Amino acid sequence: MVVTLIGELKKTGKGDAALFKKLFVLIGMLHQEGRRKANKGATSTALDDLLTTDEAIPSDLDKKMVEDPWKGMASFGDRVQFCNSLLLSTGAEAYHFLLLTQRHLYESYYDLAMKTALHLQDYEEFLSNEEIYSLIALASYSCKSFSVCSKAFIKLEAMSTDSREPNWNASVLIGEPDSEDLDRVDISQEQREKYEKLAIEIFGVNSPNEQERQGTEMTVECKFCGTSIPDYSISCRQCSTKFLPCIVSGKSILDSRHQWTCKQCAHQAIKTEIKQYNNCPLCHFRID
Repeated sequence: MVVTLIGELKKTGKGDAALFKKLFVLIGMLHQEGRRKANKGATSTALDDLLTTDEAIPSDLDKKMVEDPWKGMASFGDRVQFCNSLLLSTGAEAYHFLLLTQRHLYESYYDLAMKTALHLQDYEEFLSNEEIYSLIALASYSCKSFSVCSKAFIKLEAMSTDSREPNWNASVLIGEPDSEDLDRVDISQEQREKYEKLAIEIFGVNSPNEQERQGTEMTVECKFCGTSIPDYSISCRQCSTKFLPCIVSGKSILDSRHQWTCKQCAHQAIKTEIKQYNNCPLCHFRID
């Protein structure tokens, strides 16, 4: 029922990000409850009623949501052991970080908006590429990180072609595709030309390498290999460690020693930032 509803809302364009997040959180909570009851030898009729219909589940994505809506195909225990692995996309996370990016933009926290938007690249199964890279471009331009902004525009300008994906700096934008993968996104030629024109206006007066050349880019040391990386990195370019996003601020959690983990959904936050909350910002579980 819930899976079918999500599919219908996305198809008709009637649902918004807040509604989708609530529905995915509902699926996640029911799934966790079903697991607990299954471990006790009981069955969860609520989970069966809400996640099954008379028809077959329509797609592999929907099957993945039912298997584990919080973490795609990753197991609960594997969630915390994230070193050198990529987290699989989840619906609740996707819309949580989309809403958080938009909130940061509206409140003029442009640096936080960019750091959060960069993590949206993990959720291309749930969000459109145009939505993801438009937000990255807007946030990075607003905080004058023109290197990131330039790469986002490369993505936007390439969306109307069958050309292969550009290579990305793994420490900033992850996901270099397999050689057989093609990126085909239907946007109009007019829209593509608008992106090209806007890029010329922006980078005609702002060099993408300006921060690096002036030495003003904030860097941190990877706790796993010691490599110096930009503080907005979502993975380390040297050791390929994937950094989890903080569900409070959207920042990458660069040091796992300073992270808090929710007992309900197993998502992470920076300890100093979760202190102001009584409930998990993602699943709303009560914090002890």
